[in-house]
Amino acid sequence: MKSTSGERAPLVPAGSARIGPICSIPGLLADFGANAAEVLSQVGLAPDIFDDPDRVIDYRDAGLLLATSVATTGCAHFGLLVGQRCSMAGLGLVGSVARAAADVGAALLTIVRYLPLFDRGSVLTLRAADEDATVVFGILTAGMPGADQLYDVAITVAFNTLRDLCGSCWRPSLVTLPHKALADVRPLRTYYGTEVRFDQPEAAIIFDRFWLERTLAASTEAERLRRWTAPRRLNPCSTSRSPSECAASSARTCPSAG
Repeated sequence: MKSTSGERAPLVPAGSARIGPICSIPGLLADFGANAAEVLSQVGLAPDIFDDPDRVIDYRDAGLLLATSVATTGCAHFGLLVGQRCSMAGLGLVGSVARAAADVGAALLTIVRYLPLFDRGSVLTLRAADEDATVVFGILTAGMPGADQLYDVAITVAFNTLRDLCGSCWRPSLVTLPHKALADVRPLRTYYGTEVRFDQPEAAIIFDRFWLERTLAASTEAERLRRWTAPRRLNPCSTSRSPSECAASSARTCPSAG
């Protein structure tokens, strides 16, 4: 349903989010030789929770799972590895709709506008001033377990999304993180390809503003979504009861190819 203010109702409970962006955790644990089921059990999560990327997870559970994964594997940049495995497609319906935007700036604004339907534990902001554009991610609840890992996941997913939109030539000018530096910061600096500053006020990716005007390459799927018309975009979500139901409803509503 819609709220009395006319805004679309969120699809997940407060303090929780769609699980899709962190679905690589079980596979990563296995790569380190850890038993994923045992790690999930330690934090009170069912072993099948990652079977559906549209399932919902509480932010505290996600943070605790990431912190436990770091302790189990001994890998301090575990959050980076999780984020590396989530591209724009991992954002689900929001990513698909953003891909249909005319340019990078419009795509990012689409994500900022609609992501709160699927993520109610954080806030995403796009700022543009002078020659810079900045994507900022913030966790809404202070004292979150595994917050450093949650920030690393989110900023890496944002990095991947920007690279998906802008192309392989895109590079940020700076990445900032609101946690202390790792003992070995090389994995982060190598992956982002730029300077990374720690203990900063916010988690952010700063890049040249001209990228916002980059026209997105046309594709059959993008054209189908554009013909879906802006007023109807994401409207099936306003009556669906879960992210998976929303995705199914949108698939039925979206016109077929041809």
